[in-house]
Amino acid sequence: MMPRLTALSWGLLINAAEPGSLHAMGFDAFATAAPQQPVFVLSDGANGTPRGGDFARALVGHFLEYFSGPVLKGDLAPDRPGVDLAAIGMHLDQLGAGLDQEFEASAATLTAARFFEGQLQLLHVGDSYVLAFRRQPFLGWRQATSLGRHQDARGRPTQLIGSPVPVRPFWYESTATGDWVIALMTDGAGDFLSATDLLEQLRLVGSAQPSQEDLNYCAQCLGQLALSRQSDDDISVCLIWMRLE
Repeated sequence: MMPRLTALSWGLLINAAEPGSLHAMGFDAFATAAPQQPVFVLSDGANGTPRGGDFARALVGHFLEYFSGPVLKGDLAPDRPGVDLAAIGMHLDQLGAGLDQEFEASAATLTAARFFEGQLQLLHVGDSYVLAFRRQPFLGWRQATSLGRHQDARGRPTQLIGSPVPVRPFWYESTATGDWVIALMTDGAGDFLSATDLLEQLRLVGSAQPSQEDLNYCAQCLGQLALSRQSDDDISVCLIWMRLE
């Protein structure tokens, strides 16, 4: 029997930055369909491109619409995702090419999370961060996954939506029941935070359903921690709490 989503909360810190930072120009964008649909999209516009922020804002709106409905089924073998990642990659390539016509020579990362048809599903393209944590009986919160990042040895992104490199998304899905927290973070946050930092915030949450104010506070604490560690980029953190039964 597939799990059901029985409770949902989420919190957000968007485009926090050190005052006067040359890199803090509001390049991050966020969109969600919650509470009607548990779909969340966070994008970091490439701030080395002319209109990276505009590109990211358009991207999250378009992808939210796409990711709110069924995606083509993939190989349903136990070790393969239940969607066609090649089809998603092709859609993102086409979306990026179209947006590049409007926002020339610009690009952005993409992180996304949703609960759909009995599955928690996570997606990532670029050098942002996607982590998932699950609370287990008697063990408390534990990290379930950290999606891969597209970057070279010098830390530069090797895939971005809108770049000429074909998109191959990182993906994770689970039907495990229990309490989950998914963290979507731009690199301005994730480069300066660890899984341990997030777990410390989750211990404050405990076993009760957190409010949106609780999760906003946790996201703000993580943002302040990244600032204290000398992040001078746009800092965005989305924390999504789900109870699957």
